[in-house]
Amino acid sequence: MAHKNIKASDDFSCAGGYPGGKDFDINYGKADEHPKVDENIEQVPMPDTDPVFGKGGMLFEYWKSVVVTR
Repeated sequence: MAHKNIKASDDFSCAGGYPGGKDFDINYGKADEHPKVDENIEQVPMPDTDPVFGKGGMLFEYWKSVVVTR
């Protein structure tokens, strides 16, 4: 998941939840972050359910269509 905050009020805050004991991974799009960032992305497991549509959600077909094998 990627996020970018363009503008926010002084009282803005953000909270994240990471299932399965995972932790956040902050990167800034700099060249020296690769190829480690790509390797990390490849290790992201398929979720058990589509977060919006549940077990029958379209996430799974989409995920399969965008996976790039090296």
